[in-house]
Amino acid sequence: MLKVVLALLACSDPSGDSGLNLATSGTTDGGTWTVEYTTEPTPIPFDEDFALSLIVTPPTELTVVADALMPEDDLRMDVDPQMASEAGGLWTASPMRFHVEGAWQIVVAVSTGADAERITFDVDCCE
Repeated sequence: MLKVVLALLACSDPSGDSGLNLATSGTTDGGTWTVEYTTEPTPIPFDEDFALSLIVTPPTELTVVADALMPEDDLRMDVDPQMASEAGGLWTASPMRFHVEGAWQIVVAVSTGADAERITFDVDCCE
């Protein structure tokens, strides 16, 4: 199942709008879950580790995977974040690191089994 989720993460379509949508919350592509994120520290530092906190609602028995990529340069982070779950739909991905400045995408996949839904957040690194 993890391979399916990771494959979905790799299929992010970078050919959308050229403008960034810097929203920090939204609904997964299947409409089942709402995902909101924050980072620690804020703003995201350049080339330093940060933690990504996710609130997934409704909180059920889920698998959540987060990754980040820079579609314009075909890059992924040079770290592998580990996921930790807490009560109430709170998830943390750490470490995350943007080692190149520019437009990144945080991709979150949420699943309860074989099928995953995802949401992509645009991030401008680093202020």
